[in-house]
Amino acid sequence: MLGFERRVVAALTDAADPRVRAGVEAWVETSLRDMPDHLRLGVWVESVLLGVWARVAARDDDAALLRSLQASPLWPVRQYVRLLRSLVLFAEHELEPAG
Repeated sequence: MLGFERRVVAALTDAADPRVRAGVEAWVETSLRDMPDHLRLGVWVESVLLGVWARVAARDDDAALLRSLQASPLWPVRQYVRLLRSLVLFAEHELEPAG
């Protein structure tokens, strides 16, 4: 998983427990790695481009970064956040202890 993807996943994760956060991150990383190559390539390219943009624009506040990505007029950018949010939510529910 690329650094920018890791940053977005961390910002989207609600869990306070570091072990749960690490589990979510590992689950998302595995999901991204298991994507078909043509899909993973698209996500990888977008991660690289958005990571460069975030660095150049000095977007250090993760919450503000996510808000700006979600409000982007470009639908692929909005879909990028939606994809990672879906993976994070799925991971949080999959890793939730049964009870």
